[in-house]
Amino acid sequence: MKRVIFLLITVVAWAQLQPPQLGVMVDRSGAARPVFGVASSVTTGPPLAAAVISSACSSQLCLFKTQSSIFWVGGGIPAPSGPALFALNGTSAYVYFPRSAQLAQWQSGKLTMLDSNVTGEILSLLALADGTLQFAVLRNGAVSIVDQSDQVLGTIPGTPAMLISNGAVYATSGSLVLRLSDASELRWPLSGIQEFSAMGSGYVQIRTASGSYALRVDPGREQLFMLPEIVR
Repeated sequence: MKRVIFLLITVVAWAQLQPPQLGVMVDRSGAARPVFGVASSVTTGPPLAAAVISSACSSQLCLFKTQSSIFWVGGGIPAPSGPALFALNGTSAYVYFPRSAQLAQWQSGKLTMLDSNVTGEILSLLALADGTLQFAVLRNGAVSIVDQSDQVLGTIPGTPAMLISNGAVYATSGSLVLRLSDASELRWPLSGIQEFSAMGSGYVQIRTASGSYALRVDPGREQLFMLPEIVR
């Protein structure tokens, strides 16, 4: 708890002087930092939170998971230990805690535990416009997309994988793949992909063994670019 630092007044004042914000990245030190600029030239701002192990951001909400808490700009609450998977849904979110295999809903600063019928290792979850959920799950070495009733809707031929509103992103050997909802795919050469997170509206952060990247997933504007890391 003591390691998490919020610099709200400073960040808001500083951000008013900066180019448009693309989202929030988590750097190698675990600091969540706003990202400003355009794809060809980005900068980061002062930390919003520290000791972050999982995060998700949209245009309406950012949630940060530390070892034992969930924080947002304005507060924090205790949460099951370890990392978390988020599915943002407007100003609320669904949260899955892999270590304890618990599904919950975060709303107005409160966590409500939910029942889940999904089997397998949950890799990602997505909140649909109608409020229902889809999951990417790993079973017997293959990734399936399932609904809340655990019915298979499709497959993803690589891992790690993350569901997004217009498809999915996943890794294969040496490649980053964006699969769109029409089943078409875009690929970029990228090795050592470790995990994905929702960086902001239309952007996904990709963490690799050697650095961090952002993938713009807006239809017709897809682009991969490297994110700056703070060297300590």
